[in-house]
Amino acid sequence: MQVLKPMVEELGKKFPKKEDAMKKQQATMDLYKRAGVNPMGGCLPMLLQMPILFAMFRFFPVSIELRRHTSSGHRPVNIRFNTASSFS
Repeated sequence: MQVLKPMVEELGKKFPKKEDAMKKQQATMDLYKRAGVNPMGGCLPMLLQMPILFAMFRFFPVSIELRRHTSSGHRPVNIRFNTASSFS
């Protein structure tokens, strides 16, 4: 995509008006097709990471709650976080 950026910028100069937005988009897609670039190719890594991120966001709140329960009967240490309201 970095190699194609100057060519895409040339298309932007060629079609500067908002009325030519459809022509500019078609020319950009034609450029991508000739170069063999998939504009949605940048989404693939995100799609692979999303299930892992969702699982982590669901796991960590549960794991923090589990730390407060001990099987030995000892009380866990309570950690209090400073908030913006504590500075007033």
